Amino acid sequence: MEKPILQYNNGVVAAKLDRTEKELVCGVSFHIFPGESLALIGETGSGKTLIAQSIMGVLPGNVSLVSGEISFCGNTLPKGKKLRSILGREIVYIPQNGHEFLDPSRSIRRQLFDSIGKLGVAPSQRYAFACEKLAQVGFAQPEAILKQYPFQLSGGMAQRVTIALALCSEAKLLIADEPTNGLDQDSKRQTLSLLNELFPDAAKLIITHDISVAAECDRLLVLCGGRMLETGISSEVLAAPHHPYTKALMSAVPIPDPDLEKAGNAGLANRNRLLPVLPPLSFGKDSVPYRNAAEKSQRTRMVVLRGMISIQNIEKSFSGNPVLQDVSFDIPDGKICGVFGKSGIGKSTLAKVLCGVCPPDAGAVMLDGQTLVSADHPYDRRLGIRIQMVYQQPYATLDPSQKIGAGFTELIRYHRFRPKGEELSLTKEMLDKVGLAPQILAHLPHQISGGEAQRVAIARCLLFRPKLLILDEATSMLDVSTQANVLGMIRRQMRESGGGILLISHDEALVKSLCDQIYVFDNTKQKERRQ
Repeated sequence: MEKPILQYNNGVVAAKLDRTEKELVCGVSFHIFPGESLALIGETGSGKTLIAQSIMGVLPGNVSLVSGEISFCGNTLPKGKKLRSILGREIVYIPQNGHEFLDPSRSIRRQLFDSIGKLGVAPSQRYAFACEKLAQVGFAQPEAILKQYPFQLSGGMAQRVTIALALCSEAKLLIADEPTNGLDQDSKRQTLSLLNELFPDAAKLIITHDISVAAECDRLLVLCGGRMLETGISSEVLAAPHHPYTKALMSAVPIPDPDLEKAGNAGLANRNRLLPVLPPLSFGKDSVPYRNAAEKSQRTRMVVLRGMISIQNIEKSFSGNPVLQDVSFDIPDGKICGVFGKSGIGKSTLAKVLCGVCPPDAGAVMLDGQTLVSADHPYDRRLGIRIQMVYQQPYATLDPSQKIGAGFTELIRYHRFRPKGEELSLTKEMLDKVGLAPQILAHLPHQISGGEAQRVAIARCLLFRPKLLILDEATSMLDVSTQANVLGMIRRQMRESGGGILLISHDEALVKSLCDQIYVFDNTKQKERRQ
């Protein structure tokens, strides 16, 4: 009889708080056979990442596996040096953020060569071996990728590089923590198919909050508050969930069509159905607004009004490769404007232009009739303070050596949002708006989950009461229920202040369900050059 690669029996993970002990994961059990994929799904803070960390022996300092047993290939999983000796070789980890995993100071070539060397590949054969692995993960020009550094790659490209690094191993167990985070739906399916194709015999533990990702796995396990609520074959659980929490989790998936929303509990097939896809539109002089195919909707889409932000003929290239070409549209006051398109096509570059991070090569951006930035006009920082951006990677905006509470206090005092002595009350007010408990203020960034870090970043931006809030894949790390709550809160806050929102996303359902105006980024030649 075939034995499972991984057996997790009655695992209990607890944190020591002063003289007390708080259970974070309680009595979780599961197994994964060779070639099988298991999805751990649940809201932010449900214990998914803690389970993965307990397997790899990298739990935070005050957190430990207090009871339970973990078996690997039929034997008790070793600890200490013996465990470290198989990490990266037989147990391989793929992170949710490729950029943070890769060394920013070293080229992709050097990092791949290090991993290849551990396999015993001769130095003369390493270049060809590296090119082969990069080609396997979908790079059409692997030689060019080897010359680049992590910061030169898009989020999707960095993720594929981490998968290529995983290929330079003898993986028996693959642990993928949100491996499709920040990717469009097509890229998600391609990534999951790639993992199955490249690691056919490995057991795969997929940590996700994305129901569409869980649906692609063989089995799933639903977690809430560190406890397992439901498990089984993915298609069966999603077609007929038994636990009320699973039903609620699925009901929080964005529904793009108001007519579908009225259907209520019509079933998973209807709830996840998207509107007919219209022919893609390009930004340019001849582009026209995207219109919803469902004319029954009372919402008017893509009526361009002169408003707060006017983006005029923006162009941007990197190393001679055009990323933005003649981009023009307006963001009216009080409206949510959605920018939709596949990964790596220039959406984030546009956001960086608006925030002054990336100067345009041509064109201009106007804020209330004043020049914010142009090709011959430097970014106006005085005006720019009215624009805040929630980045796709929240950890990059947090000081790793500074506790969350200290970061808020410093920000409030510097900008004088409240009189001295009222910093804590304002901080708690902002945290409450995004659904975070005050206890998080005592944590360092690495001690909180990706979803919690994202909500901290959103709360910090709301301190400014911005006139324009840019959300660059800002909900990609949030589970569907938290996503719905946070976005609803942001919309209320911005409407109260009269500000607008630029929502940048690859999630078609999310954009259609939330935005007043939608623009589609789609240019085949650009995508080929970005490859």
